[in-house]
Amino acid sequence: MATLKAVRTEGGQFTPSDRLRVTLDNAGTLEYCVHNLEIVSGQEVTHGGGAASDIPLHYKAFERDADGDGIIDYSTVYMNVVQTVKGTSVVKVCADIITTSEFEAYKVRRSNWLAANTTIVNSLGPNTMDIEGVIYEADKGILFSNMPDNPLPTIIKSGEITLIWIDDE
Repeated sequence: MATLKAVRTEGGQFTPSDRLRVTLDNAGTLEYCVHNLEIVSGQEVTHGGGAASDIPLHYKAFERDADGDGIIDYSTVYMNVVQTVKGTSVVKVCADIITTSEFEAYKVRRSNWLAANTTIVNSLGPNTMDIEGVIYEADKGILFSNMPDNPLPTIIKSGEITLIWIDDE
């Protein structure tokens, strides 16, 4: 089972800004990984340059972080967090993940469904769908809404992190 840990690496109690090192262990190769914050108590805390706590952000960029095989290492990301009001806020870092094996299994289910329920055509029209550059037309009586659903992400959370912002007396 994947575990998520977050540690403050920069910041202190006299500023609203902190930096967290977020490590993800035992997740395997990931197809999808986004992070957000859960406010356990206290005021709003933004992340990633001003996004609301509940907005998921992708902290890695394919162009910058993918290896030669197109795989992104999500084992460590750094989050800049900012308290919006002085006081104490307790947060958890959350990661929504989909493993590559889950995504590949979905693609097989989708491919099998498309083979059994559609015909490849040359142009978009009624009851057609473009999937990765191929246009499929659903067979009579078949709806694309019956195609297998995308895999749902697994949500994992770190322990609680206490952020304090007070006046320096």
